[in-house]
Amino acid sequence: YSPDMFMSKQAKSAFNQLPATQELPHLPTSVMELQELLFKDQTDAKILAKTARKDPLIAANILKIANHMNKGKDTEIDSLEHAISYIGINSLSDIILAASIQGFPFKTKVFSSEQFWQESMLTGKISAELANRYNPKIIPDEAYIAGSLCNIGKVVTAICYPERADQYTTVSKDPKNPKPWTQIEQEDQQGEHTVLGEIAATIWGLPEYTANPIAYHHKPLDLHRSIDLVDIVTFANQMTHWVMLDPHLIDHALLKACRTKFQLESEQDLDALATELMAIKELGNAA
Repeated sequence: YSPDMFMSKQAKSAFNQLPATQELPHLPTSVMELQELLFKDQTDAKILAKTARKDPLIAANILKIANHMNKGKDTEIDSLEHAISYIGINSLSDIILAASIQGFPFKTKVFSSEQFWQESMLTGKISAELANRYNPKIIPDEAYIAGSLCNIGKVVTAICYPERADQYTTVSKDPKNPKPWTQIEQEDQQGEHTVLGEIAATIWGLPEYTANPIAYHHKPLDLHRSIDLVDIVTFANQMTHWVMLDPHLIDHALLKACRTKFQLESEQDLDALATELMAIKELGNAA
């Protein structure tokens, strides 16, 4: 068995060039136990909570995500069993998987794991909000997971090419000439995080619905197609830069296309949406 048999030609080439000395980490045993339990029809929240407690990081992330989903409510969820019941069995497997990946260590000095996941979770929350507004047929939990994981290729960069991740981060924040990460990748010609994201999706068994958002969230939009999950995540990813007050990271051509596709008639409409989305960030900071 070789995982690259399921990858595109571009991803397979990038996978075969990964440093032999820096293997991508495996999912923790506790996560595998939880995933196995979730495949059993009669597994209840109490049993799942008992297993989740074996990994404090996973348990903490389940609680954190449940409270993010519970935003705006007066009562905080502080019981792991309650959190599992609130999230729901159908979504729990994907959320546990995403939460476990957050524990993978980086060897970077400038590229911050904490900041990366903070922004990723914000992208997920914005994706869920945009899905509610623009396509109710999209499951909000799936929009959240897809948004949170769309930049997972940067995790591969941070693990396998830490010096490169640090360099890209430094260049992107250069006060004299800041650049979006994607532009730096294109100039460097060492591989794009969307391609590395496909590798991550295969190796770590990410949900199937995350594949296209990971691969295409920086691609031009099809303005003649109805709004789908890729469009939602693409727009959310750009709006995250706006909400995080990082205008130098915005792909302005892509954001303009999003404005057209989501029928925001003017810059003022886009600015009003950003102001509303800012409340999601503030709510998260207060949690």
